[in-house]
Amino acid sequence: MTVLKWMLKLALLPLLLLLILAQWVGIFLTTFSTILTNLLAGLFFFVALASWVMKLAQRTAVFFVTSGLHRAGPFFYTEEQTYETDV
Repeated sequence: MTVLKWMLKLALLPLLLLLILAQWVGIFLTTFSTILTNLLAGLFFFVALASWVMKLAQRTAVFFVTSGLHRAGPFFYTEEQTYETDV
């Protein structure tokens, strides 16, 4: 019985190590995507602010871009198509 337990533990060890590795990769990718998202948000903020300073955009447009209020409600693909055709 003891030999069977050791064989079972030895057989399951690679699976356990694979699951631990998958967890670590998931944590790394989540952290990386959060950092990337924050960098992109900062870039949008500074581009919007620079556009307002150089009088390329109105103050209300800069407010909506930097505050995220333009995405406050549900967004549908048809609205995006309408917006693209209006521009």
